[in-house]
This record gives sequence, C-alpha cells and structure tokens, in this order.
Amino acid sequence: MGPFGSYLISAVLFVIYMALSWVITGMLHLTGNAEMMARMFLMAVGMGAFGYVFFYISDRQNRQRAVAQGGVPGAAVAGGVKVEIDVLFRQAQTKLSQSRLGKDAKLRNLPVFFVIGEGASAKTSVFVNSGTEPDLLSGQVYQAKDIVSTRPANLWLAQQAIFLEGGGALINSPDWWVYLLKRLRRFGIVSPARRG
Repeated sequence: MGPFGSYLISAVLFVIYMALSWVITGMLHLTGNAEMMARMFLMAVGMGAFGYVFFYISDRQNRQRAVAQGGVPGAAVAGGVKVEIDVLFRQAQTKLSQSRLGKDAKLRNLPVFFVIGEGASAKTSVFVNSGTEPDLLSGQVYQAKDIVSTRPANLWLAQQAIFLEGGGALINSPDWWVYLLKRLRRFGIVSPARRG
C-alpha cells in the first residue's frame, strides 16, 4: 500500500472514531459541561493518534527517500557512519601528531576549512592538485592509482590548517552533517560564536 492509501485509511478511521466517540458520549447521558468535556477529551485523543500516524508515515517516507538518494536515515547515523566518522577523527589526530608539526600538534589548535560540493564534482582532484601540498590525515583518496569518491569525508593537513572534505553522501544527509559538527565540537575544533 502506498502513502496515499495509508493516509486515506487513517483519515477514515479517524472519522469513524470521532463518530463513535460522539455517539458513545451521548449514550452516557452526561449533562452540560461533563458531556462537552468528555467529547473534547475523546476528540483530543483521536487527533493525537491521527497526528502520530501522520508523523510516522511521513518519517518512514523520508527515511526511504534518504536511502534511495544515497543518504542515510537518522537511525543509521548511530551505526556504521557514526563509527566511520569517529575513526576518521582518531586517525587524523594520530597522523597529525606524527606529522611535521610534531607530537604535540592537536586538531583543536588548527583552523578548519570545509571543502564541499556535489558528489563526483572533482573536489579531491582539485584539492590534491591545488599546490597546497596536502597530507592526507584520514580517509581514502586512491584506489589502484585512481582518485575515488570521498566517503564520508577526508581530513587533510595543508598550510598548517585542517581541510575537511565532505563526500557526496555527506552533503545529501543532514543527519550526517549534524553528527559531524557535533564531533568537531567534541574535539574543540568548532566553537559556538561568542558575543561581546
């Protein structure tokens, strides 16, 4: 059954529920405010249930759409992608401490620049050939001497700065971005804007 069928069935059930609640409240022989309050309560329960069903159907459609577009629904961020992003940052920190900056070098002490764009838009090729002489801290760039698509990100060291290159799937998934930014904040790399 498609989404329209689900909405139609839930709307019909909502109307039936409202009619039954109206009839049952009338059969209780409540008077005045008690009858009105009982009907309002039952209507609120019915509207809440309909709202929940509507939200559930919409959320399920959004997750299916995200998977179809190569993104990942929010639940998947807790799994493989979350681990992958965590590993990228750990590898980057380890490799940074082994770099020419020395063992005391920390990700949080360097500025971060984002390299973003659509998938397969040659971000990696342009950056590698940009003349900045980047060192890959974490991620995968080459496979059999060919530059491959970034998944989900590459972290680079160039010109005493960190360059975070987001892959196409990362660009298309708000959940991945949110997790990535939280991870950056945990490392102390991105701090909230200060006033004053």
